[in-house]
Amino acid sequence: MNAAALAITLACCLWTLSFLIFSNVTLFQDLAFYIFLDKKGGLPFVAIACPLLIAACSILLLGKQNVPDGMALHRGVALPHQIPARIQVLARCTLTWFHAPKKDPNFNVLAFVLVFLPSFKYLASSLHRHLKDIDSTDPDAFGAAVAEAADSFGMVAVILMSVFLLIPTTKHSAILSIMGWDPVSAVRLHIWAGRLLISAAVIHGSLYMYRWKYIQEASILRLIVPPAGCWTLRDTDFTPTCQNIDCTCYSRFRNFTGVLASSAFLAIALTSLNNVRRPYYSIFYRIHIISGPLAFLMVICHYKRAMPYLAGGILYYLASSVPVYLEKYMIQRQGGTRILSVQQIVSMDDRRACTVLTIEASDSALSRYRAGKTCHWNHVGCQVQLTRHTVEKDNMCESQLR
Repeated sequence: MNAAALAITLACCLWTLSFLIFSNVTLFQDLAFYIFLDKKGGLPFVAIACPLLIAACSILLLGKQNVPDGMALHRGVALPHQIPARIQVLARCTLTWFHAPKKDPNFNVLAFVLVFLPSFKYLASSLHRHLKDIDSTDPDAFGAAVAEAADSFGMVAVILMSVFLLIPTTKHSAILSIMGWDPVSAVRLHIWAGRLLISAAVIHGSLYMYRWKYIQEASILRLIVPPAGCWTLRDTDFTPTCQNIDCTCYSRFRNFTGVLASSAFLAIALTSLNNVRRPYYSIFYRIHIISGPLAFLMVICHYKRAMPYLAGGILYYLASSVPVYLEKYMIQRQGGTRILSVQQIVSMDDRRACTVLTIEASDSALSRYRAGKTCHWNHVGCQVQLTRHTVEKDNMCESQLR
């Protein structure tokens, strides 16, 4: 059953990647119109949200079922006796390959293949599709081209948020589990997706600011900060005074939320630098926790169709993470975990010094937590955080679980 879940997951991933690579094909839009009667509104559900949720559900429903009695393979996979011999041989080879122990791939190379190349192909197709329709005789043709290019970069940023940003960082991610990938190593996908996302978002905003300032000769500050007449929940009597540019309350709030989203992304990028993240990990972590949801909320307010694109990733993250947080809360309510002993390990390098904690843990905890996991310990009002930087894989500093 694990092989069936893996096959469905791979098919869903290929479907989404096909949407990025062959975005100019009308198959996805036609299917969206057939199901949702809306080409643009249904497209993110057909191409991104539904495949992601189908993959996650197939893993949860099929990946944990018991193997039926039958012809057992050497890795615990069974086949019914009534399957023809030739099909059994093919299935044996396929299932054995699925269940064979594998090393983690090079995630930098995998990020280039799965994240950068499809995103670049989608960007190139979007630019070609929108720029070719611009009337070159229009006096504002160059300004329109800049706006279309900015929108293309913005769409790449939204798609990176919806597909590649949350899955690698989801606690107990079902997709990473079925693929057999180490969650610590798979964070490289999140890192590269974040870098590309922030770059695309900055280019998106910079192109629009260039258009306002140098093409339309308008004040950037006036187009970003909504005037006092727009800050009301009631109907406003605000009347735009600018000419040849959209400066309504809606457009200014759209620009304002875009600047807030970009600012949140830049704060995450700056605190993710090695010079900041390693010595000040608590700052990096808190900025991520605060700026991440803020950026998602501002993107949803900035682009009205962002929610359908982000829905699949957000639901996947919440479905996987909320039970973990609830379990953690209940364990803390029941008294937490008992620390049996504390031993200080002296190191010649002060940065590598660490403490070995021997704690009481169940068999299920032993199978879930290992070196590289992020854990929180609360003891007599004092909270200690063991992260990847204090619990190393090379056994120089490893917490003991008993």
